[in-house]
Amino acid sequence: MAGRAATDLRLGLAHFRVLSHLGRFNHKKGWCKLNQAELAKMVGFSRRAINGAVADLVEWTYLEKRSQQ
Repeated sequence: MAGRAATDLRLGLAHFRVLSHLGRFNHKKGWCKLNQAELAKMVGFSRRAINGAVADLVEWTYLEKRSQQ
């Protein structure tokens, strides 16, 4: 998880949980293949909330999103 997340007041609980879980499940090159439904179940939020949190994290440059194809 990026150290700057600790002082970024935009981040809420869903954002922190997403970042934490993605950090646990990434591959050697830093990529993760969890889908939003799986991630939602792990962190205890709805898929819709996770979708919003991921969109925010991408916009704020904490995450980079790519197609799994």
